[in-house]
Amino acid sequence: MLPARNWRALPKCILLIHAEWDADLPSDHAHNYFVKLTNAPYKRFVEIGEGTHTIILEKNRMQFFREVMSFLGEVDPLALN
Repeated sequence: MLPARNWRALPKCILLIHAEWDADLPSDHAHNYFVKLTNAPYKRFVEIGEGTHTIILEKNRMQFFREVMSFLGEVDPLALN
């Protein structure tokens, strides 16, 4: 969970994962949130199909875990810029 205050100022690499059928956070809200993370030197948005807010308990949970592991395993994500 991001801080309630000044979350736009986060100077960190950010991975935002969203599930297609998440009724708690609709896709357009997730995209708008991602766009507002303007101070992140590197950010990635991933949408996982056929999932809800509890994607880590659902059939596509392995994609969730692979995305997290891939993101954390990047040696120097800023080198891609």
